Amino acid sequence: MAAGAIATEEVALVVEGRLSRDGIFGNGDDILLGERPVTVLPLAARATVEPAVQFSVPLGIDPGEYQVGLMLDPGALHYELSIANNRALSAGRSVVVPGWTLDVDALGEGDVVQDRFGILHAHGTQVALSARAGKGARFVGWSGDAVGGLSELTVLMDGHKAVQARFAPVESLQVRVVGGGAVTGSNDSGSYAPGELVTLTAVPAPGWEFAGWSGEAVGSSPSVQVTMDGPQAVMARFVLPVAAWRARHFSPAELLDALVSGDGADADGDGVTNGGEYRHGSDPRNALDRGAEVPRVEGGFLTMIYTRLQGLPDGYDLQVRGSRDAENWDEEVEERILSVEDGIETREARLPVAGQARGFLGFGH
Repeated sequence: MAAGAIATEEVALVVEGRLSRDGIFGNGDDILLGERPVTVLPLAARATVEPAVQFSVPLGIDPGEYQVGLMLDPGALHYELSIANNRALSAGRSVVVPGWTLDVDALGEGDVVQDRFGILHAHGTQVALSARAGKGARFVGWSGDAVGGLSELTVLMDGHKAVQARFAPVESLQVRVVGGGAVTGSNDSGSYAPGELVTLTAVPAPGWEFAGWSGEAVGSSPSVQVTMDGPQAVMARFVLPVAAWRARHFSPAELLDALVSGDGADADGDGVTNGGEYRHGSDPRNALDRGAEVPRVEGGFLTMIYTRLQGLPDGYDLQVRGSRDAENWDEEVEERILSVEDGIETREARLPVAGQARGFLGFGH
């Protein structure tokens, strides 16, 4: 490249490199490669010099063929009237930026989400993949040009790549706990490979006792094994023995006095016997805690909120009954569980009263 100026001493110049796809230099869509300093020795008039400059093609640019453009900046001391004299574009598309294909397949029930799409990905591009299992399946790992068991993955496009996300069928395990306690041994997702053997262990809360399994597991042993040969549902039941409940609320001396701590006694004088307080899970020494709110009429229903101890042993049932005349308690009552905490349910009972003269809600044991 010739600069139309006569240099009488060593000159420091700057060469700027760009890539152009459309063959037009400086139209705003060129890709900057950078700047390189060039030192030129004194030149005679109309002499030329060919300094060597080297640029690196940046990663992540669109694949394709490019022309190379150079611009010489002679500086203020060697000002060039025509800037076009200091620009040059290669005659042919001398730089080829490779593009790589990425084939992504889902093997099994699932799909893969990727953050970049296109027939070709530029060299050095990173493509993020996320495997999503379908219904009744779980993600088990990547294969092909990617490995690992995490559902999210980043693929570096430094060549053609083929990646497979592998999914396998699963069986679901539902574990329900009734009463004060927990069950260990199940995973967070509740999904297992068909035929997998799962060991569950019932752990009662302080004062509670494990009463047994039901559903797809049976027996009274705290530990049980469930074979995942289909969808499974298991319930662990815990009870709070009457003796343990009494020991929570009465002193050793009071426990010896049935008039204070017996089922028929009313220790706090709130009109609810100790036996009723036990069924409700309420405090027999607190007259403000009766285990049930006063019924109210709301939206065409006679509604009552009450508490109930989960896992009541035989002989200590608690049922809400409905009546129109306070004599025949056979009206159907709607119920739902509002919350469960420490083995005590908070429930709502409703009796339709729209168009009725009156209604009653009461408890039966």
